[in-house]
Amino acid sequence: MNKVKLIKSVVSEFYDVSVDDLESKSKKGIIPYARGVASYILFQEGYNLQEIGEKFNRDHSTIIHIINIVTRERQRDIKTIKKILHKHLNNTNYEYNSIG
Repeated sequence: MNKVKLIKSVVSEFYDVSVDDLESKSKKGIIPYARGVASYILFQEGYNLQEIGEKFNRDHSTIIHIINIVTRERQRDIKTIKKILHKHLNNTNYEYNSIG
């Protein structure tokens, strides 16, 4: 499984939404925050804003906006998700050095 799919999978499970929801245009409930957390983590992993936008069917300026919101409001969630990712990746012997 590649990084993007793994991050989308873990974030969607954490927020109890589908990967399709993350990729959709939906602004309902927790979906925008979940999408933002996944975007934030991808940004930390070195993906540029345009690449992230393509992964979520969004413009790069929308990604900037949502990353800023998530940075202010969802730090606890991000830390928890990073721990989940790190644990998962250690169990699969997959090298993912920047999470943790």
